[in-house]
Amino acid sequence: MDKRLILGAGVGALALFAAGAANAGSSCLAVQSSPILNNDDCLQAGAVANYVDPNGGCNFTPAQLQDVGVLSVPGLLELTGTVGTFVPFGGTAHTSRDLDWYTFTLNQGATVSINARMNNADGEGGAPGFVSSVLFLIQGGSCPAGTVLYGAAGSSCNHIMPQFILPAGTYTFVITTPFEVDSAVPFYNCPAEYQVWIDAQPTPFGPICAAATAGCAEVHAGVGCDDFTCCEAVCGFDSNCCFVSWDQNCVDLAVSECGYFIYSCDNPGPANDCAFSPILVQPGDVVFADTTGATTDGPNGPSSLCAVDIGLDIWYVIKAPSNGELSVDGCNLDFDSVIAVYDIGTDLGAFDPSLLGTYPSACADDTCGQVAGPSRITIVNANANHYYLVRIGSWFNAQFPPESGSGNVAFDFDGVIFNTGSQRAIRNQDTGALTNLGLSSGNLGGANTRRWSAVAFTVPQSDSDYVVTKIIGKGFIPAGWTVSNLGWVIWNRLPGNPAPTAADQVAAGLVPLPVNYDEADDDAANAAWPIVIPESERPVLPPGDYYLTLYGDNGGPNELSQWAWFLLGPDGVPLLEGGLHGWRSATAAGGFQFFLLPAVWAVQVGDDPNWLYNNAFRIIGQPVEAACVETPDQSGNGCVDGADIAIVLGNWSPTTPGVPGAPGDVNCDGFVSGADIAVILGAWLTGPNCP
Repeated sequence: MDKRLILGAGVGALALFAAGAANAGSSCLAVQSSPILNNDDCLQAGAVANYVDPNGGCNFTPAQLQDVGVLSVPGLLELTGTVGTFVPFGGTAHTSRDLDWYTFTLNQGATVSINARMNNADGEGGAPGFVSSVLFLIQGGSCPAGTVLYGAAGSSCNHIMPQFILPAGTYTFVITTPFEVDSAVPFYNCPAEYQVWIDAQPTPFGPICAAATAGCAEVHAGVGCDDFTCCEAVCGFDSNCCFVSWDQNCVDLAVSECGYFIYSCDNPGPANDCAFSPILVQPGDVVFADTTGATTDGPNGPSSLCAVDIGLDIWYVIKAPSNGELSVDGCNLDFDSVIAVYDIGTDLGAFDPSLLGTYPSACADDTCGQVAGPSRITIVNANANHYYLVRIGSWFNAQFPPESGSGNVAFDFDGVIFNTGSQRAIRNQDTGALTNLGLSSGNLGGANTRRWSAVAFTVPQSDSDYVVTKIIGKGFIPAGWTVSNLGWVIWNRLPGNPAPTAADQVAAGLVPLPVNYDEADDDAANAAWPIVIPESERPVLPPGDYYLTLYGDNGGPNELSQWAWFLLGPDGVPLLEGGLHGWRSATAAGGFQFFLLPAVWAVQVGDDPNWLYNNAFRIIGQPVEAACVETPDQSGNGCVDGADIAIVLGNWSPTTPGVPGAPGDVNCDGFVSGADIAVILGAWLTGPNCP
């Protein structure tokens, strides 16, 4: 029931750990009633069919948020309610969990403390009378939810969150229990009672910080700065910043304490030492990277979007030619290297290095299989025509300084042949609850030996065919099942979209179960499974219409297996003949049959109903390169003459390889040299337009 928003972490508030929090579990008294009672009963969720939880939050559409009003400063909100795991209506096990979502509005900036006490009669871990809680604090008060400021499970009945310095605004507080699908663990079961205190107290510099209008990263004569949380933090270190002026010391504190980034690249070493002077590379390039003499100019510490610090960095930039997967392979580097990639948009000239701490980024450290070793990184959803700034440098920390090194780095790009878009949850029309629903695919048993789906896709019209290198399927392995392999089948899709038959099969394969990973745009975590097709088995598809099948496998027709393929890819190809439907097979001999989901399932509010049967996936590959043909008539004037020699000389490059068949490369060897002139002279004055 819990959405993946609660799996993230965020920034935007200053957390101050409360003194004595380590002793928070010393007293576990029964909870008392409070002025504000939650507006649901978690027992009803399992006892009532089609129950809509009135404070079930972003797990329902429309969202169900309990607004508890304005929290004035100073002020206190007290909440009481029940949560816990429960047996859903008609079920037999505790497979659902109740979460309570509250919103409140802070009328001015404040120091906010949240303390929760949880209790239930069965106790936890053999200690009767208490159960630990899971708490979240989120910036904003609507769905989809905003930045998650806090999200963690407690270790005792009293759960004291770190204090936060928050600006005025609306916030969401969520409380629940740990999720254990086990009716034998009663201390997590509903009704686990809780009591919550949300306390807001004035901050030392509140009026000054609230009134300030100048930026925190710039020196100015006035006091305070326009980021309330940072202003409070800096003035806590140096009160002159709020009483005298915001001088350079205040700016330095904003950089070190708040994550502000001030760009500087002094005394650069290599040509690409500074972020504003990267070396432009192309997909397929392999470059020799050397950080000797490099300085450090990229963001680190609080201003970095990476989990580690990077020193002695050098920079490259590459443009994604289409939507696809961009990879930077630095596994041949000879030092403990880290790679960071920043999406700087479509206008390279507008790139501002002072904003490096805010550009979307991805980082990789020790991803070549060696601890304290080199790294490779893949951006799985690179955007067409976007420039990606690549930062390569050394890992370091306070004890170990950065080191320089060198080695070959390969840049590559795989285009997207077809993409359904990210996986989305679907809606229970009776309750409004959102569920990440997958269709079982594999050998489920004697009655369903091939429980497969056939999902439509299209290879775009082009002058070339496409070679398929990878398929990213979105799904999960259901509880209690194991899977050894993932299989794939591609079928021709004929006019009118009839069900595929054995005669329609184009290509098929089986790979060992890959490691799944998380793509942030999916509604489910770790939904992506990359099927890398061995080079010798990669199918070449002409432009046209096809079906795709993905399934779990355990090594033979008698080995049960199941992989659940997520529904609802918004950019898929719906099957609309005879109404919205899908194709599924039941048995090896039965073939694919028309099927419909139970009427209770629908798309989310605002989504297109035709997305419902679009299983989520992405097909990766490249256009097939046309064979290069020796062409002595480079000018195209119908005669091999001096114009062709002029083109060769104008593109002269006898030692640097290029694209075979590029202007001047007559013999297709990738070089423009004397060999090309020899071919021209051998065909001199041949052609229909020669005198």
